[in-house]
Amino acid sequence: MIYLPFSNQVCQKSDRLQPVSYSDFTLKKISDELNLDVIEDRDLFSKIREIQISEYLSATLNYNRPLSKLKFFNAER
Repeated sequence: MIYLPFSNQVCQKSDRLQPVSYSDFTLKKISDELNLDVIEDRDLFSKIREIQISEYLSATLNYNRPLSKLKFFNAER
């Protein structure tokens, strides 16, 4: 049994649900396993018009900008 902490549910462990490390993850592998069609040649966002961001969002991004320079983990594994 697996406890799902954020949903307060318990489910039976399935043979299909196996942990996958990030290095083993590929889009092809997942799309094959889940029977998904990956469509990469569509321009989904070209018709969305640009808008001005709010002053609150701008201030929040500027306030938190120094966090982007901190090194929490080694991204160059």
